[in-house]
Amino acid sequence: MPDGTEPVDPEPADLTPVDPADDAPDLPEPPGSRVVVRAQRWDAPLPPPGVLQRYEEILPGAAERILAMAENQQQNRLAQENAFVAQEQYALETARSTHTADSGRSKLGLIFAFIVALAGLGAGTYLINAGFGGLSLAVIFAPLSALVGVFVYADRARRAERRRNARDDESD
Repeated sequence: MPDGTEPVDPEPADLTPVDPADDAPDLPEPPGSRVVVRAQRWDAPLPPPGVLQRYEEILPGAAERILAMAENQQQNRLAQENAFVAQEQYALETARSTHTADSGRSKLGLIFAFIVALAGLGAGTYLINAGFGGLSLAVIFAPLSALVGVFVYADRARRAERRRNARDDESD
């Protein structure tokens, strides 16, 4: 049997029926009789050599089939592990490329923000020199206030995302 136990003989015909109401039935015991129970267990994918030999004696070709089954199981397990590793590597590469792209966009955004700020300061300085007092201040502070607003909004969005990620990590 696959679990290593020996087959049991069918019930002998000469058993005396037992009355369930009787606490201690008097059953005849043949002299020198005893009950022997033998069980065997293993954790490896293959049975011990003696058991494998018994399988082969009972059913010729069984040992080869058992070995093939163990080999197939090992190949399937390796294929699953390789698929899992490949999936993890893909996820890491995707995260890396996304981070690189986000980093590049952030740098580009900072460069454009610097150019806009310089253009606003330059235009405001020119207008002050040309004699436009109030308009020149508006030209200076409008792009600067817009840039400050964008940075504050982006900072709040990053903090909210970090909180969401922290909650997601805690729930996993």
